Amino acid sequence: EILIGQERKANHTRALAMIHCGKLVAESYASWLNVTKDTPLLGWSMTKSITSSLIGIALGEGRLSLDDVFDKHNDGDTGNDDITLRNLIHMEDGLSYDENYALVSHPAQMLFQKRSTAEFAREMDVVHKPGESWCYNSGATNLVSWMLKESFDNLEDYWEFPYNRLFEPIGADSFTLGTDSTGLFIGSSFSFATARDWAKFGQLHLQHGKWNGKQVIPR
Repeated sequence: EILIGQERKANHTRALAMIHCGKLVAESYASWLNVTKDTPLLGWSMTKSITSSLIGIALGEGRLSLDDVFDKHNDGDTGNDDITLRNLIHMEDGLSYDENYALVSHPAQMLFQKRSTAEFAREMDVVHKPGESWCYNSGATNLVSWMLKESFDNLEDYWEFPYNRLFEPIGADSFTLGTDSTGLFIGSSFSFATARDWAKFGQLHLQHGKWNGKQVIPR
């Protein structure tokens, strides 16, 4: 197997699935970690690509616009706000969120210590004009997830959206998205799927969002 010999190495690759011309042609799993083709694997920041895909679908449905203004103060009034969905997607929001991975860091606090991932990111100060400075930012992605949630009338419809519009159409049934205590998808980090289904998700993007003749994600 491809991963044999990795057992005592520091990288600890858990799974490999290879698709060629739309077909699965090779796969290998870290059997010494009890990983199999049916093991759900944590996607960490690959989850950001899922969130971006969901936004693409929502844009195609007219549910959101890239020019929608983020309600920074969560007061129902965006007249005094100037961060847009486009800024958040591009990670050019200007917030003071710091993506480092020390023990007590913004990511650690947001993901493991706070009830609401979006509220933690929302509380960051604006230190740059939105659109002028890029900074890799998991907080921004969770604010994107919040804007998506706010476009629905209820949590149930929001929770069903990824499964009905993205995973089911491509036959990726193993996907599970994690939420915080408020019911918000933690769009920056917490998603699980088998290697085969992660490969399907990658293939979907290789095919410009089309699957079996259907445009799942608008171009």
